This record gives sequence, C-alpha cells and structure tokens, in this order.
Amino acid sequence: MEKIHTGDWRAFLEKNPEFISAETTAHFRGWDWSEFLKKKPEFAPLCPWEELEIFSWINLIKSKEIFADRCPWDKFRIYHWVRLLGKKRSCLKYLNLKVVPGPEEFVKLLSRCYFGDVFAAKGIFDQDVPDVSTYLILKQMDRENGKRFLKKQYQTDNWRFIETLADISPEESFDVHGKTFMPFYLVLNAPDSLFEKLLPVFDPEMRDPGGNSLLLPALVGGLCGNSLARYEQLLAMGLNPDEKNLAGFSCNDVINYFKNQHTNQHTKGKKHVR
Repeated sequence: MEKIHTGDWRAFLEKNPEFISAETTAHFRGWDWSEFLKKKPEFAPLCPWEELEIFSWINLIKSKEIFADRCPWDKFRIYHWVRLLGKKRSCLKYLNLKVVPGPEEFVKLLSRCYFGDVFAAKGIFDQDVPDVSTYLILKQMDRENGKRFLKKQYQTDNWRFIETLADISPEESFDVHGKTFMPFYLVLNAPDSLFEKLLPVFDPEMRDPGGNSLLLPALVGGLCGNSLARYEQLLAMGLNPDEKNLAGFSCNDVINYFKNQHTNQHTKGKKHVR
C-alpha cells in the first residue's frame, strides 16, 4: 500500500477529529503541527512543541496568537521578527531588548512592522501619476487604489511627492493601507523637512502594538543616524522617556542598553590591543 502523504493525512484528521490521537499524529513534523493547530487548536496538548522550528512558529502565531506564551521568543533572530511583524504587528509586544542586536536592525524591524505589506495599485493608478494634484483628483474616483499608490511612493522613498502632498493636506499623507501606524513609520524614516511639516498633526497619545509611544521610533532612528532633534521635540510635547511598553522596557532603557553595548564592545577591543 502506498504511503499516505502527511498533508493528506492531516487533512483527513481535520475533517475527522474523532480519529485524532497521539498515535495518529505521530508522523507530524513541526510544519504539520503549525498547520494542524491553526485548524484544530483544541488538540494542542498532543503537540510536541520542541519539534516546531522557528518558521513553523511564525506560521502558527500569525494565525493563532493564543499560543504565544509557548513560543521560544529568545530563539528568534531579526529576520524572523521582520517576517512575523510584517504580518502580525500585535506580536511587537513580545520583543525585548535581549533580541535586538543593533540600531540598524531595530530600524529594519520597526519599519517592517509599521509599514506592513504593499499591494499593487490597479485601474487608473496602474501607471505613473504626473503630480500630486492629479493624484488627488484620481483618488476621488478610486480611493482604495489611490491609497495603494501612495504607499508605493513611501516604499520607493519618493519623499518629494509626499512632502508636496503634506503641503496641501498633511492628513492625506497618512491615507494609506495601515494608516494607523504611518505616524510611527514617518517618525522613524521621514526626512527632517517632512517630519517638521507633519509634527503638528502627530497625536502624542498614540501607541503602537507594542505599547510604544512615538518616542521609540524617534530614538531608534536617531541612534541609526537620523537627527535626534525629533526625539527632543517629542519630549517637549510631553512624552515620557521612562514609560514602559508592553514588553517592559522604556526609551531610557533602550538608551542605556545601547550605551552598555558600546561600552562592552569598547572594553573588549581594548583587551585585544597589546
């Protein structure tokens, strides 16, 4: 008798749960379990969690965050976090300083989280738009694809287009898919000139899915080479650098973390000099 493919067997058990047992799931591998538990989470007690590799965890958590308390977050690397947070922003609350190796990687991670996916614009926006005025006219005819087109301008760093749009209407600069998190993305990545234009419309009460205020992207962007002036400006708006996020650390904790890292690296370097 030809051996049944694991995927076919998994599909059979999903449709016939009365046959599910430790014996009938014995040949499942990590990916099989992640797919199976997305459909049948009530059978989690049968899962040998240690067999799930990181990408199986990503696959499972994207669909069933209820298993986050079992996830080995300490084994995640930055590229794992980038892959997860682009699909599941709410998992930002599980990120702690122990898994952040440097400001550049932190920027990459936050950018992916705040920006999310980019969808291709269609219809009248499936081509170049000559100027912002034309964009605003066309957007009245097709708002959804207009939002997709604008997000593409962010993705390609077309800051001149976005700054011109901000001059006409700052609120329009945020009108993309995932617009709730665009202020965080802009604080992190926008040129200083655009940041200055948009600063008056930033809401200091905003928090990202990890419980961070706008101070975190301003700080991380500054540590990575942007101007730290925007961090000071947000402080002047009343944001608290000692406020803890959902993972339990504050902006001042981040500053101390990277300061200690730099000190430790400098000390190690001196030890090697003889």
